[in-house]
Amino acid sequence: MDVSLVAATLHGCKSQQLDDPERLLGAINAACEVGGFTILHTHLHRFSPQGITATAVLSESHIALHSWPENGTLFIDLATCSGAEATSRAFDELCAWFQYKTVNRKDLGFATDDSGTVDDSTTPRLCPAA
Repeated sequence: MDVSLVAATLHGCKSQQLDDPERLLGAINAACEVGGFTILHTHLHRFSPQGITATAVLSESHIALHSWPENGTLFIDLATCSGAEATSRAFDELCAWFQYKTVNRKDLGFATDDSGTVDDSTTPRLCPAA
């Protein structure tokens, strides 16, 4: 089994986009479609006076988005067992839903062979700003 994880922060985002629950859930749904993931459950929580956490539990693992409109920051946590390529496509789709200036992205991969041995690798990767 291989698990691919992307943890990233988008900086310089438009605050209106980060405080829009339909946009966050739309981004999650679109990312799942592009990645070929199956959504089991979604949950959204609005904070007062602003900010949203939106999550999706997937057959393949999870997606979590945490927004800080007051700082123009979106944190993305994406993990799947669908391989690095599908995970990366889904991440790119999430990014396409937001206007941002810079991104700080880390990719992690974990593989378990039939004996249960875990091989973990870290591949830091930066992607261009939108």
